[in-house]
Amino acid sequence: MPLFNRKSIATRQARLPVRQRLSLAGGGAGLVLAIWFIAVNTGTVRVRLWVWDANAPLWLLLALTAMCGAAIPALGRHVHQRRRRPQPSA
Repeated sequence: MPLFNRKSIATRQARLPVRQRLSLAGGGAGLVLAIWFIAVNTGTVRVRLWVWDANAPLWLLLALTAMCGAAIPALGRHVHQRRRRPQPSA
């Protein structure tokens, strides 16, 4: 008897909906492209915020920007989910 038959493989693949699988694949591809883009940009740039002035590696600024760009939608989803939960009655 084979260890994996067609039915067990199809059942495992059907666990995630197509939309979620495509979302995961797109997110993974975006992550790979972001890492590549950060890795090839190794120069130094001048950062100027109001009165603060400094030089910083470009890869560090790109990584911080990518993390903030990922955190803001995640925070929005978290807040949205908390607002949709029913409040316990006292």
